[in-house]
Amino acid sequence: MIQNSVFATVLDTLNSLGIPYMIVGSYASNYWGRPRMTHDIVYANNQSISSG
Repeated sequence: MIQNSVFATVLDTLNSLGIPYMIVGSYASNYWGRPRMTHDIVYANNQSISSG
């Protein structure tokens, strides 16, 4: 499935760059045992933006 390939590529990239992240949405829900059929992947990260 193309979606799984993209998901794996994004995770590999985030991990190789050392960027912390959290996966939420139906992928996380399916992992924890509450299946959902929306097939969305949501990434959340905590970044601060500095100006100047």
